[in-house]
Amino acid sequence: MNKPGPTQPTPDSVSSLLLAEHTGLGSVSFCNCGTVHLSVGAITMRLAPDAFAQLLHMCQQAADQLAIEALMRTTEINPLTH
Repeated sequence: MNKPGPTQPTPDSVSSLLLAEHTGLGSVSFCNCGTVHLSVGAITMRLAPDAFAQLLHMCQQAADQLAIEALMRTTEINPLTH
């Protein structure tokens, strides 16, 4: 006699709430298991909500730094003209 295998989740037992979506980029959803699913292309990261918040903070810091770097490149003073 075969032993029963692990129970597979049914469509009714696993559901998620779509939080955001950007066509061609990916989506963010909140699973009823308590994790945030961040999907970009073929990659999905499953994060605890606090880890997701930390990731957002880190990405915002990086975006801010990129903006500062871009601003510095466009406003550099040319020593030959000043």
